[in-house]
Amino acid sequence: SEEPPLADRVPEPALLPVEHDGLASISGRCCAAEDRAPLGGVRVRARGAHDVPFRASATSDAAGRFALALPRKLIGQKLAIVLEGEGRITAARILDALAEGAHLELGELELLRGARCFGRVVDPE
Repeated sequence: SEEPPLADRVPEPALLPVEHDGLASISGRCCAAEDRAPLGGVRVRARGAHDVPFRASATSDAAGRFALALPRKLIGQKLAIVLEGEGRITAARILDALAEGAHLELGELELLRGARCFGRVVDPE
């Protein structure tokens, strides 16, 4: 049977209050989809869902954990989170807006093996 899409396999995040200078933060653990082994070196970036530049980034440690502090510009707006790991398919998720002082624990985020492929398919005829 075919596995459900990544977005359907990620548990709903828990929203917890946290004390830290009024900023919001996001944390989680990056792991391999095939065996749930921790993935270090995964780049985690955040931006507004309708914003072009990324405003915050972090890298997962050897245990796969990351913590991302959000700048004031991202407080109160929907967020786009992108995870990029070597030899893994880029994963993305849209999150609801966070209030000042909120902390969002995303839990385990599974990344599938694979790579991005660029090019053009042409008909040989």
